[in-house]
Amino acid sequence: MIGQRIKEIRHNNNLTQEELAQGIISRTYLSLIEKGNVQPSTNVLIKLSERLNCTVDDFLNDISNFEHHDVEILKELSYQEYQLKEGNYKVVGHFIEKNVLSVQHLPPEDCGRIHAIYGHYFNAIGKKVDAMKHLTEAIGLLSTVPIHQNYIDVTLLKIELDIIEENFEAALDTLDSIFKELIKFDWNTADLIRVYFNYSLTYFNLNQHFTAYRYYTKFESLQQQLDFTYKQDESRTLVYKILYKLNDTEMLRQRSQHDERTTGRLFTAYYYFARGNIRRSKELFEGLPKEDEDIYSDKLMKEIFDFLNERLLMI
Repeated sequence: MIGQRIKEIRHNNNLTQEELAQGIISRTYLSLIEKGNVQPSTNVLIKLSERLNCTVDDFLNDISNFEHHDVEILKELSYQEYQLKEGNYKVVGHFIEKNVLSVQHLPPEDCGRIHAIYGHYFNAIGKKVDAMKHLTEAIGLLSTVPIHQNYIDVTLLKIELDIIEENFEAALDTLDSIFKELIKFDWNTADLIRVYFNYSLTYFNLNQHFTAYRYYTKFESLQQQLDFTYKQDESRTLVYKILYKLNDTEMLRQRSQHDERTTGRLFTAYYYFARGNIRRSKELFEGLPKEDEDIYSDKLMKEIFDFLNERLLMI
């Protein structure tokens, strides 16, 4: 089994489970992998192979407990998951054309991984309805085994699609569920960063701005602890919008004044207008592009832009 191969190579490298798992997965989850109770995701296999100075193929070779057919499918899934990570959607598209889901007697977890590949692919090419269908199938199948990275990734992608479709209550329900599982299994802290961000975004869209800011500060604090950046531009814009709604103009200035993006300059211009420094506000505002996609595609920022445009033109 693949878990046994990982264990053998770990022993050959004189590493404990704690040493191999550190910063990748929890020791408990590594133990489950080595016992054969769960199938690790491609990302996990890649990270483990890097630490063990081997290749992913080394984990898959000489697996006597699987039929050749099963090994080939396992290799194919790992390969396609890697192609997704690299953004090689043409390769993944050819895989989907093979209709692998029609293969009989696939284990539920492998079916879940295939649905996950489909879901990520359809999302990447803009077919959100198809993506949601396969992500839902993947979550159902992958939830039958102990938590692992594939399950977390498809769950978080479904949450993002729910937010886009304004299904905020559904997003919150799923966030609550995945958060409890991450805490229970002492999971990779980087995934908590993604959860906190989506909590903040969801609560903002539900007009619960204090709660949104509370989750944003958790998100930001964890990023600083791990020296890890997640959705930098999107997260900066989110906190500006939260602070605007909270009417915390001073904190808004502190955060936005060094942001050279159009978004940052817009909120800084608003700060100066709100504080009565009309001259400085007008200087910043007049330097903004009049048809910026970031502004015009966002309802709140478009409202701020139109407000300043109307008021400053009168002066």
